[in-house]
Amino acid sequence: LTEITYNLLYNNELSGALPSEFGSLTKLTYMDNPQNELTGKVPSELGYLTGPTTIVYHSNDLEGALPTELGQLTQISKRFDFDGSKLNSTIPSEYGRFTAMVGDNSGGNTFGFELKQNSLTGHIPTQLGRMIKLSYAFELSSNNLCGDIPTEVAALSESWATNLSADPTWDITTSSNLGTPCCESLPETYTCAPTASHISRFAVLIAAAITLMASCGARPSGMTG
Repeated sequence: LTEITYNLLYNNELSGALPSEFGSLTKLTYMDNPQNELTGKVPSELGYLTGPTTIVYHSNDLEGALPTELGQLTQISKRFDFDGSKLNSTIPSEYGRFTAMVGDNSGGNTFGFELKQNSLTGHIPTQLGRMIKLSYAFELSSNNLCGDIPTEVAALSESWATNLSADPTWDITTSSNLGTPCCESLPETYTCAPTASHISRFAVLIAAAITLMASCGARPSGMTG
């Protein structure tokens, strides 16, 4: 099995855990196993692969964290797709190493970096803006992401205006908490840094408290010690 270069098992009603042994398929260039009933965590061992340009596991029941080790798959160029599962971690900043990612256009559809319809939380990593070759699809919608869209990531879509060979898919904001500070939507994880307005209001309160204390400590007029 270590000689396998293509792994296509999509829409076969496969169940159970995704085998960590897949990480030993060192000659694999294409892994396309969506629309099954695979469960459990995404094995970190997949990060040991050295050749895949495509990894697709959308529409399964995978859960838990996206492994940071997958950021070692720097040869990914066509598609990285874990849409439609139950993944509930943050997006690893290591995925910004997918600098070879261009995406693909086949059958009238566009493909690329796709993590929509999960339960991912936290900020969109600024490092994802390094995928400057990406031209077809960038999808993070229907998650629980928060904070602002990094300028570097937003800039990716601006370059797509020159891509006349397909209709690119750019979908981030749908059904998310983007625009809401992470410290408000995830207070157990993030702490809000005080803003200038917070500091100003706090200073006013302190000044008022000092004035009140001074007033309470002053003696009535005409009294002597």
